[in-house]
Amino acid sequence: MKATIKVLEKLDPEIVPAILSCQKSDSNDMAAAEHLRLVRSRWSTEVSFLLSVIDEISDCVIISEVSGTCTLICMIYPKNVGLHD
Repeated sequence: MKATIKVLEKLDPEIVPAILSCQKSDSNDMAAAEHLRLVRSRWSTEVSFLLSVIDEISDCVIISEVSGTCTLICMIYPKNVGLHD
């Protein structure tokens, strides 16, 4: 989970420049289009993986231990709150 978040953090600064590069260049700039495709594909893969990991975690306490915060996760997955009471 942490590794996936780190990958997303590294990809984040590349997204807007890749889009702008495609937008500014002519439609035949295959390198810019391929770069955007790769960034988008990697981002989608990592987000899908992260969502699947979160879906598999059935305990909000475990999520909070991994992420360091539980507030947002507990709001999204309220059924998990109170399992360790």
